[in-house]
Amino acid sequence: SAAGGAAGDADARKDAEAAATAGGADEAADDDSAAALEGAPAWAALGLHSALVEAATALGWTSPTKIQRRAIPVALAGRDVIGLAETGSGKTGAFLIPAVALLLEKGASSKGPV
Repeated sequence: SAAGGAAGDADARKDAEAAATAGGADEAADDDSAAALEGAPAWAALGLHSALVEAATALGWTSPTKIQRRAIPVALAGRDVIGLAETGSGKTGAFLIPAVALLLEKGASSKGPV
């Protein structure tokens, strides 16, 4: 029903708002500690497949950007992500890296939806 759909939309918005504001003061501390890592340890700390860690460091990506540090672990956990960041901040990587990780995990030749 339309009422059920509207209620579901409202619940989804509340979940998104809660996720966007989760962490509060802890968010800055998490970003500071994660930003201190560089190279392979910084990418590995996100929980990435070793092939992606190697690829990121081979490309010269010294460390994940803020949007990548915050979005990639959430996406790898199978949760939806809504991110807002400036142009050039790494949003595309934040979106695609978990997608590639899923392909590596499940195998690109698996049958059915990934």
